[in-house]
Amino acid sequence: PVAEQLADIDRHPAAPGEKRFFWTVQDGSRVLGGALWTPPFKPVLARLAGPELAGLLDRMEEDAAPLNGASGPGGVAARFAELWSSRHGGEVRRVMGMRIRECREIAGLATPPGTFRQATTGDLESVLSWGRDFHASIGLNEPVEVAKELDEYLAERRLFVWVRAECPVSMAGWTGPTPNGARLNLVYTPPAERGKGYSKACVAGVCRWLFANGRRRVFLFADADNPVSNRVYDRVGFADVSDWDLYEFPPSPPPMG
Repeated sequence: PVAEQLADIDRHPAAPGEKRFFWTVQDGSRVLGGALWTPPFKPVLARLAGPELAGLLDRMEEDAAPLNGASGPGGVAARFAELWSSRHGGEVRRVMGMRIRECREIAGLATPPGTFRQATTGDLESVLSWGRDFHASIGLNEPVEVAKELDEYLAERRLFVWVRAECPVSMAGWTGPTPNGARLNLVYTPPAERGKGYSKACVAGVCRWLFANGRRRVFLFADADNPVSNRVYDRVGFADVSDWDLYEFPPSPPPMG
């Protein structure tokens, strides 16, 4: 995820006045881990042992206080949140338990009626509504401009749909390219079209497209507590890689005096 974030920063440089932060924890010339923050989103932590987290938090708060939360591998984000809470007080909130999943080969799937294709501006009405529903359904308190996000996906040809009777019935996109992979995102099928195999077909279609265009793996963040979406990914060929947690910090109280 840190590599993905860095690649995305390279593709979308910060506007004048915007601040972005990248910290590393090193033992001499050896990099042990680090963190990345693109406000107003939450900082992203790499895998780190407990003793290094205190020093990392010291430097992060020196450079970029106040922090608004953290996400990271299972256990790392929890220890970081506990450390922050012990310094500032207030109750930190675990927003979501996620699971990083990866696909390197697509499983054999029955294909439902319909066709797979890239989304176009003609699909904007459908995908804009679905994009809003997608972000509402995952319940993350993150500042996403859905219309702007969908415009970028369409302009960069990173959004795909499954079409039945000339009408889109499911969508999936990709983002965060790394040298060997990309992240699946915006997987959504409206309630009336669920249970018909469209999500699996659309997700598999995006994976095939990415593999055909040089990627060796496709990964995603899945809600660990959503068995329906995880069954879709199971059937396409995704395997578990690691757990990932997202924490939200309460606003720090102003300094006394």
